[in-house]
Amino acid sequence: MKEQMIVVPSTILGNIYGSFDENSYSSGDAVNSIKWSQLDDPEYKKVQEYYAGLMELRRLHPAFRLSEREQIDKYITAVDGLDVNVLAFDISGEMDGESADRIFVIFNPNEEETTVELPEGKWKVFAAGEKAQSEAIRSVSGGKVAVEPVSAMILMQGNVVAGKKSSGNKTALGLGIGGGIILIGAGVALASRIKKKQ
Repeated sequence: MKEQMIVVPSTILGNIYGSFDENSYSSGDAVNSIKWSQLDDPEYKKVQEYYAGLMELRRLHPAFRLSEREQIDKYITAVDGLDVNVLAFDISGEMDGESADRIFVIFNPNEEETTVELPEGKWKVFAAGEKAQSEAIRSVSGGKVAVEPVSAMILMQGNVVAGKKSSGNKTALGLGIGGGIILIGAGVALASRIKKKQ
């Protein structure tokens, strides 16, 4: 069984002793040690809470832990007609243990806001901008939704049960969406850090 792992430099915004070291694997402890005193900084806390929210969503929803190609092909559909670089996935909630009827995930890696057409119906937003959590942040109805620059948005339909335990393998390293959500979190954190330095 594989254990879930977070790469520490990502969780502390890629801050390796005050700078970003592109080759830190060969640097010593002065560069690679964790600066525990920095973890209480509000900027780091915000990212830690964002990651915790994404991990909780992944734990609660089997749709984010699909590990077989056949499952991914069966339940996930890529959305066409989006702005350059923007990705969106329409995920069926028909798999065992999933409390959402449908999940819609949008990744916007661009420096500008993007607008994405949602399928019809009422949607609950669980991740948007710098916030991700297992309780709905807000609701939106069909039509278009604005997605902030360098961010992800996770929306769900149906009677989504927060805190519902699923029957899937909790430690499986899911392919596709689950891993993508964690990576976009790292990208958002790093991009905001780089932007502040410029």
